[in-house]
Amino acid sequence: MKVLVLGVSRMHGLSQKSVPPKPYDMCKLAYATPLQLVESTNRTLLGFGFEPQDVDLSPDALQQFRDIKFPSVLDITIEPNPTNLRRNICTGVVQVRT
Repeated sequence: MKVLVLGVSRMHGLSQKSVPPKPYDMCKLAYATPLQLVESTNRTLLGFGFEPQDVDLSPDALQQFRDIKFPSVLDITIEPNPTNLRRNICTGVVQVRT
């Protein structure tokens, strides 16, 4: 799947919201999608350009993005997230578009 990737990130640590604190580890891939205009009786959204979205990223795939200059159009691999089948996860980058 080719997308305009804005960047990748990993955040991990200990949650201060739980007692005792629980570890967390989140990896995300941020990408741009064309702005979707909305016009209904209750809401109107007008604009131009792109808006950021994100998808979970496999921690094992994070280093594949190390040498990429962002933003970049990339062919990424998306699969069902084995820990939550209602969500997708990026498992890597196939190639960089030149």
